[in-house]
Amino acid sequence: MYTKSLFEELDTDIKTYTLKGNSRKARDKAYREMQKSKNFGLEYCSDAMKCGKYGIPLIAPYYGDLPEYFVSISSPSCLNPAKTCLTCFDYDYVLERLWSNPHKYVDIVNTYLCFGSPDFSMKVDSPLCVQIANAYRNHSLAFFFQEHGGVTMPCLAWSSTVSYEFCFDGYSKGGAVLVSSVGTHRDERSQLYFKNGFLEMLKRINPDVVILYGDSGKDAYPWLPRMLEVVYVIPDRFKRARRHG
Repeated sequence: MYTKSLFEELDTDIKTYTLKGNSRKARDKAYREMQKSKNFGLEYCSDAMKCGKYGIPLIAPYYGDLPEYFVSISSPSCLNPAKTCLTCFDYDYVLERLWSNPHKYVDIVNTYLCFGSPDFSMKVDSPLCVQIANAYRNHSLAFFFQEHGGVTMPCLAWSSTVSYEFCFDGYSKGGAVLVSSVGTHRDERSQLYFKNGFLEMLKRINPDVVILYGDSGKDAYPWLPRMLEVVYVIPDRFKRARRHG
């Protein structure tokens, strides 16, 4: 008795989906979804050097001018893109648009001084396999945009000490890096995880400059090394929240 394989069933589902849409747009979308499921973004970074136990793609360091302004990928509009960093500090469902079709965003990314590498979540309470997958996706997309002319500033993130096995793989030493501290002051546990990971990052990556993007200034980080160059960036939404209590 003949039984369909898993891949044949997938192909059948894709064909059914495209027949329902019956348009070029629907077929293209179905094809992208199928390829993403099969390859998990390998086509975005097939030429990249893979690092560490989990093969995280290596991305280049950033040695360019430091940006004066920062805007989010969810609202990429500004008056002076030549001095602006396009960041990916947004909800994961927003970043899924990049993951599904990064080609659509190449021209947008290349408009800006630099592009903060994607920041799919690595939450402490998330399953480890999800954290590893998101680290891979962050680097896969960053490499893709670098290969298509974008100037990428590495964005670093971690969760607990368990994540140190992979979260610092795929980064070159030196240069300027971007770190988000949003949400790290909610409780003592979050503060401790952030502090420990930050200090471990300094040991492993040894950046020349850290751009600290969050809702607090230097007074919130008395443990930072005095010799470290840190640029504190407080997004407009936090400034507005403070003004209005």
